[in-house]
Amino acid sequence: MKMCQDHWDRLKKALADRNLLQFGAKTEEEAKRSIVTDLEGRGAENEFDPLMSCWQMIYAEGLKRCGLELMSPKADGSERCPICESQRQYGEWWINGPADAMLKEAQDKGLLPVG
Repeated sequence: MKMCQDHWDRLKKALADRNLLQFGAKTEEEAKRSIVTDLEGRGAENEFDPLMSCWQMIYAEGLKRCGLELMSPKADGSERCPICESQRQYGEWWINGPADAMLKEAQDKGLLPVG
């Protein structure tokens, strides 16, 4: 899983706007080390890292909304952004949900056959 560049940049800007980017890992290596200590149950050793904490929140919510599909590569082999995937899936829901509700209502009124 990898956040797309647009959403990554927007997240970093949101944190910068709140003066939070000064905290946490300064390099990719520091960020990886922080993730490892979290996974090993030694997260208390890590300093406050708003960027990585947001990243973890976004992925956790993405997995809730999109399921394990989020972890599989797209057809072109690229990784899935949890925000893009959530928008894609829920974007379809916003179209199909109301359309399906109208179909059911038409069927309930006897305007269209059921099935």
